[in-house]
Amino acid sequence: MDGADDGVSAKLDAAVKMFMEQFTETKTMIHEMRTDLNKKIETIKTDLEGKLEAVSKDITSLRSDCATKFLQTDANVDALSDRLDGVSHAIDSLERCDDLIVSGVPFVEGEDLPAYFTAMLKHVGLDGSVPPSVDIRRLYSRSPNGSDGSFIKIQFALRNARDDFYYAYLGKHDLKLCHLGIDSTRRVYVNESLTDAARKIRAAAIRLKKDGKLSSVYTKRGVVHDSKVTIACFTESWLTIKNTDRSIAIPGFAFLRCDRKYCRGGGIVIYYKEHVGCKEVFRIEPTEQSADKTECLACELRFGSEKVLLVAVYNPPGNDCTDILAEKLDALIGSFEYVILIGDFNTDLRKPSNERARLESLMMRSNTYRDYVHFNANDVENEINSVDWSEFYNLHNPNAMLDFFNSHVKRIHDQCIPLRTCSNRKKLNPWYNNEIKRSMLERDMAYDDWRKAPPELTYLFNKVIETSIFPSFWKQAKVLPLRKKPHINTIQNLRPISILCSLSKALEKLLEKQMSCHLSENNLLSPVQAGFRKGQGIQTAAVRVYDELAAIVDGRGSAVLLLLDFSKAFDTIPHGKLCAKLETQFYFSGPAVNLVASYLDGRTQTVFCDDQCSDSGEVSSGVAQGSVIGPLLFCCHANDLPTVLKHCSTQMYADDVQLFVGRNGPCARELVRMVNEDLASIHEWCERNKLVVNQAKSKALFVKGGRRNVAPNSSLPSLQLDGELIVWTESASNLGFVLQADLQWDGLIHQQCGKIYAGLRTLYSSARAAPVATRLKLFKALLLPHFLFGDLLYVKPSAGAMDRLRVALNSCVRFVYGLNRYARRISSGTDLSTSSAARYTQDYVLSTVPREPRL
Repeated sequence: MDGADDGVSAKLDAAVKMFMEQFTETKTMIHEMRTDLNKKIETIKTDLEGKLEAVSKDITSLRSDCATKFLQTDANVDALSDRLDGVSHAIDSLERCDDLIVSGVPFVEGEDLPAYFTAMLKHVGLDGSVPPSVDIRRLYSRSPNGSDGSFIKIQFALRNARDDFYYAYLGKHDLKLCHLGIDSTRRVYVNESLTDAARKIRAAAIRLKKDGKLSSVYTKRGVVHDSKVTIACFTESWLTIKNTDRSIAIPGFAFLRCDRKYCRGGGIVIYYKEHVGCKEVFRIEPTEQSADKTECLACELRFGSEKVLLVAVYNPPGNDCTDILAEKLDALIGSFEYVILIGDFNTDLRKPSNERARLESLMMRSNTYRDYVHFNANDVENEINSVDWSEFYNLHNPNAMLDFFNSHVKRIHDQCIPLRTCSNRKKLNPWYNNEIKRSMLERDMAYDDWRKAPPELTYLFNKVIETSIFPSFWKQAKVLPLRKKPHINTIQNLRPISILCSLSKALEKLLEKQMSCHLSENNLLSPVQAGFRKGQGIQTAAVRVYDELAAIVDGRGSAVLLLLDFSKAFDTIPHGKLCAKLETQFYFSGPAVNLVASYLDGRTQTVFCDDQCSDSGEVSSGVAQGSVIGPLLFCCHANDLPTVLKHCSTQMYADDVQLFVGRNGPCARELVRMVNEDLASIHEWCERNKLVVNQAKSKALFVKGGRRNVAPNSSLPSLQLDGELIVWTESASNLGFVLQADLQWDGLIHQQCGKIYAGLRTLYSSARAAPVATRLKLFKALLLPHFLFGDLLYVKPSAGAMDRLRVALNSCVRFVYGLNRYARRISSGTDLSTSSAARYTQDYVLSTVPREPRL
């Protein structure tokens, strides 16, 4: 038994030994595999870091390329703007009496313009009697980007020669490039500044002298009947008793006629739509003894409750019609709301002459005015020198000094430039009244003399700064409530704009310049404040916020954007707190702080509404909206707001504050927690600085880019400020921009298109009949800024938004050139649909021209 046990024990020992050897081998093999795996992980980690660094460099390079392209876009816009200025200059040149403008001839290197002119003469049938010309040149050559914007100006030595050529051209009216030796069938236009209908009517009327009958107006393609003309007046109709009413009738129109009875030529015909109320008022017909004298036909037109007197006149050359017309008009002008004087007066209104002066006297009115051009400057200077200014210099109170100065200036002004009565004040347009003219004259005089400030005013300004006493008279404000929201019956929807004394604002401008220089040189304003600073604006603030948020989203992160709105921010600033900050944080000297305190304290205001005004009231807090240094003082007051934030970054534009914080990965709750902590700090700061945040108008956006797997706003934690909730939203309006949670700008494009259409509706109702040059200037002044607003932020808009922008642009082109909705248009550049949104917007607006320009 003992031997058997020993055998079993030996076998067990051998098995255990073998197991231990195998375990040791397995452990060694696992260690080696682990070492190899760690090496592979390190290799993969190194490769990933290298690739991430390369991607970061690519992103940096891409941003640099985008900045370069934006700069190139701006340069292209400037070039296209210069081209439009050339086109406007060409359009303005159409009205010269001895020039003709030829459009549609492309620019070619080494071209022979006199040869083109000779070919035109040959085509219109004047090659045997060449009208003399003194100058043939291009107004604007082919632009570097290849766009065709060329115009040729032909200046004639005699107006008769110019008219002969133009009438011959109208007779042909099919001048093409192939007639000039250029291989193309495109049309060439000469002085085509009228609409289609008006140009056809004028061409048909010119042929009446040859045809001897007015029916050609109807038979020649029905230019009156088929057009949208409501009233058409023709002079020199050449109608006689042999031309019956039936022979000159046009379907849908009634007419009045005044024929010349005793010799050939002359005559007037007025066509009007049958629905227009019209009756003859008077007519002036030549007699047998004065057959070559003035002809006139006047009628009363009724448009609803308004009565319009239409007077059509034909005045032969060398005849004076002013006396007889003045006699008729003086008796009738008081009975009509409007008087339209139209016809051929055979008087050149561009050249000074007796005929022009007498004709202009018909449109003159008497008026009271001050003659600031022909007054005696020596008398003014003598009166100023005669004032005993020693009394002025002996005064030490700025209020008394200002009263002394104002009283003597007003006395000298009224004495040396008295009111005069003039019976010949020309009134060119209904809107161009005497008040505007006087304002323009005062503006021009102020511009000419602004460098020559009188020493008395300089002494007054220096005394105000020296004594730190701001005159009380300059603290009186006239407040005009301006609407900032639709409902004007609510006080909160009105903006109180203060109208201040001009001299006060001149001194404020000097103070603002010195304050801004002090703040800039010492770098005292926060770098995140973009309001009322040189070289910065609302677009600067928007670009900074977008760039930061885009960087977070590009890193697969999320962010919270909070838009804070202060209630009555400019009106609640405590004067004492502001002056303390100026002294401690911005290092203003004691006299400077005292001057600002004198400027703020003791201010009064009176509210004006229509013809009523309120009692004068004292303003105990805030800065005047409408003042020069008020916005800068508010920026100083709110300058330390970013210092109380622990987590959020900020961007400010005056009283508009944007807070944003972001992180990589799904961290919505952590982001909201950090924002709430900063909101608590902001609430404490507002209480110390007497400002109030309007929670109802403040908005919050959870920025997630275009990713779909982010939680909706309804599941996000709440943001609170002083116990009040701040609403989560997908988009919000701030600084004029529409900010969206997906960082797209479709909302901004839709907003701007709405403003464009609103402007177009106004222009169509008020300026539809204006010349092309005027409509082009209105477009550039009133509509183009809406296209260019925020153009740097148009990043990958949707196809629908770009299509709406394209339609808006086409509508503007149709308005400028008087095209219908089916008119074709071409782009003078590349395919804009493949370029960036900003490039597309600018190039399309500035380079889109009609295929057949009505120049």
